[in-house]
Amino acid sequence: MVLSKLLSQTVSQNAIANAIRTVLQVIIGFFGSFILIRSVSSVEFGAWALNLTFASFLGLVDFGIATAIIKYTASETKNINKIFWTAMFYYGTVGLLAGTIIVSIQYWLKDTLYHGYSPSLLFIATAVVGTYISWLAANFNNILNGLQIMKRTSALEVIKSALFYLCIIPLIPKFHLYAFPLGFMLSNILGFVLSYYLIKGKADLSFHKFDIEIFKKLITYGLKSYGMHLTALFKMSFIKIVTSQIFNLQYVAYVEMSQKIGSYIRQMYSSINSPLLPAASFWHASGDKTKIKKLFWYSQSIFTGLGILGTIAFIPLAPFLITSWLGSSYTAVIPIAILECISIFGNMLLGPIFTIYQGMGRFKPILTTFALTVILMLILLPLLGNVIGFHGLYYGFIVAEFVPMLIFFTWFLKRKMPF
Repeated sequence: MVLSKLLSQTVSQNAIANAIRTVLQVIIGFFGSFILIRSVSSVEFGAWALNLTFASFLGLVDFGIATAIIKYTASETKNINKIFWTAMFYYGTVGLLAGTIIVSIQYWLKDTLYHGYSPSLLFIATAVVGTYISWLAANFNNILNGLQIMKRTSALEVIKSALFYLCIIPLIPKFHLYAFPLGFMLSNILGFVLSYYLIKGKADLSFHKFDIEIFKKLITYGLKSYGMHLTALFKMSFIKIVTSQIFNLQYVAYVEMSQKIGSYIRQMYSSINSPLLPAASFWHASGDKTKIKKLFWYSQSIFTGLGILGTIAFIPLAPFLITSWLGSSYTAVIPIAILECISIFGNMLLGPIFTIYQGMGRFKPILTTFALTVILMLILLPLLGNVIGFHGLYYGFIVAEFVPMLIFFTWFLKRKMPF
């Protein structure tokens, strides 16, 4: 009875759709990466991973607006076209400027950033252009997520995952390493077109000029959540940059594949977690604290169970899975993948409450926790990497993740779980 009632909720249905999406993405990514990792050397793959990392810095100028779009689409359905076009104008202009700066700085410092490899301007710029296009396409997804129409966004993400590999793999024989940025850009162009057609008829996207009042709302809310976005970007990129400076591009390839494994698990839990934001935003706007508390307890129970089961299952299977998937030349990935995934399973304990707090507009405890995480990473990763070696990076990563989490939970329990 309880299960059938739970499954009838839009939040639960969206979570299931997202979970199915993630399983399909993992299957696609497993076979796609199996081919890609054997197509180039580990040094070349490390160069591509570092290139894509720098391209992802385009997200620095998002300022949390993506999260704000989801929130205000859920609570202000009459203003969807204003929200969409205001965000699109912002992304189009600021993203273009930021992308130009990223390409220029990266090319100017290429010998310092890419130890032992000298990328061309085309190699650098194409990855940034592909990221820019995907950034624009994400605006469609944010609107659909805000409307809680996640079956369409889930289908779109699966198709885009397949396009990524289908666009790169055929180009490898002719373009070798350059197939990666070229295929990446092509897949994002196709993804943009698909995003447009999937949203047609589901939301009013009639043209509207840039609305300064809407932008103020987006940026005001967005800046409050920006710390979360910034920390997520920082955690994924900083360790690669430190690795490239202390070690070499081959080790960057190890980090990339470790994060690839971690991303599959992270995607699974975030896909279940993402429907909580629009739901919490809607119920908070209507003043229904009872439903918010129920949402927290249901989601927290599920995430805690998944975290424990995932940790128990992954650790003994990791050596076999990684060696079978990546080959014997990537055995160095095994211990760091285990450490990273333990960190991710730990984060699952914070996922529900942080997402619900975002929907409620309560950012202070979230930002404090993430600020401490960033500070610890800035100190511990370079320090332990130099003192202990490559694995020291991940010991620092674990400490930086878990200490702030324990501090937050202590505060949360002492305040008797404030909503």
